[in-house]
Amino acid sequence: MLSPAKRAALLACLNGGGVLQKRGGVWIAPSGIACDKPVSGGTVADLGRDGMLTLTVLHQNASAQLTERGSWFARTAATQIAGKADR
Repeated sequence: MLSPAKRAALLACLNGGGVLQKRGGVWIAPSGIACDKPVSGGTVADLGRDGMLTLTVLHQNASAQLTERGSWFARTAATQIAGKADR
C-alpha cells in the first residue's frame, strides 16, 4: 500500500514523462506539463529508498526518474483511479 502522498508523487512523475525536477525546493513535473501540486522532498527521498525513483544530482540540478518498479506502481495507481472514475 502506498500513502496518498507517494501515490500522487508517482502519478505526477508518470504524467511528467517519468521525470520530476527539483525547482525552488520542491519537485515538479518538467515545464509544459500540468501537475496538480508540487511534491515534497521527503516524499521523493522515501520513494528513492523504496526503489521507485532514481535520484540524480548534477551540480545544482536534481531530477528523479521512475524505475521499472515505480513505473509499475504508478501505472497500477492510474488504472485504479480510472476504474473508479468509470463507476
